[in-house]
Amino acid sequence: NHLSGNGMGILVDGTDNLIVKNSAANNTTDYSIVAGNAYGPIVGVGGAGDISTIAQASHPWANFSMTCVQQLWCLDSDSDMFGDPANTTTSCTQPPNYVADCTDCDDNNPQTNPMATEICDGADNDCNGNVDDGAGQIWCEDFDNDTYGNGQSNVFTCVQPPNFVADCTDCLDTDPLVNPGATEICSNGVDDNCDGSIDEGCGGCVQNSECGVGELCCAGTCVNTQSDTNNCGGCGNTCPNGWTCQAGACTSLSQGDPCTNGSQCSSNFCIDGVCCNNTCNGTCEICDRVGSFGLCSPVPVGQDPDNECPGPEICGVAQQCCLPASESCSLNSECCSGTCLFGSCQ
Repeated sequence: NHLSGNGMGILVDGTDNLIVKNSAANNTTDYSIVAGNAYGPIVGVGGAGDISTIAQASHPWANFSMTCVQQLWCLDSDSDMFGDPANTTTSCTQPPNYVADCTDCDDNNPQTNPMATEICDGADNDCNGNVDDGAGQIWCEDFDNDTYGNGQSNVFTCVQPPNFVADCTDCLDTDPLVNPGATEICSNGVDDNCDGSIDEGCGGCVQNSECGVGELCCAGTCVNTQSDTNNCGGCGNTCPNGWTCQAGACTSLSQGDPCTNGSQCSSNFCIDGVCCNNTCNGTCEICDRVGSFGLCSPVPVGQDPDNECPGPEICGVAQQCCLPASESCSLNSECCSGTCLFGSCQ
């Protein structure tokens, strides 16, 4: 334990205290505490050059420990940070390829350690003492042998059991003709392809999902609610007679459109069978004149399409009823020409 002499040296005394002699000089300031003591260097130590003469009993304030703490280390052959508890050593410092964690159960496989994920391989991957625990997948019973299983009847295991499959999407596992790969059959009341709809694409319908874009299932029929006047914007929404359904909204008729009553027209006037711009109720006025549909206009001279004028009279240039030529008259004003001569319109 003791190093003697006047030269430089290290003293480790019987109590594992470490004192260093700094030089060969024989003086009272050659000795220092190098570690573990809060009091600092030894100062004013007398005596011969032999540092073993410095005694802890004489200098209790120099009591510091340099005891080595031995630790168990385990060999980590597969470099996964977990060591083999069967291959150990003790040392104050960590030896190369050794680690403090000694919980590896297969130190030749870096995929096996306490932090690994358990997989279906017949080995204890996560070192918990169990094989394939928590590993595997869901298998569903395929009673009708159509390669689609019943999701309500399943097991979780690594190995596929007999009559079980990985696809669990069968909606009727007692009928091999019903599964997600089947073709929908019309009018059988069965969801043949397991898409949640019955007889979709067959014209008839049960629910909206069976109809196309912009369509709804109304009274068992897919209808376009964007243009159907009896189901405009929704099932049963009927537009007023003569109105149209445009983009799912009932729309009144425009000027000149054929109509049967004023409520159909945006102007509220249905005259002469068309939507008119006004009441057009004057003498010799019509709203269906060729070239002017929807615009109240004078009746062409010599005509009376609405039979507004009495007897043989017709509409004249001033939109008045008057007698045509050759008709009997007594006054000029009675004649469309304005001339009554010898009792006859000229």
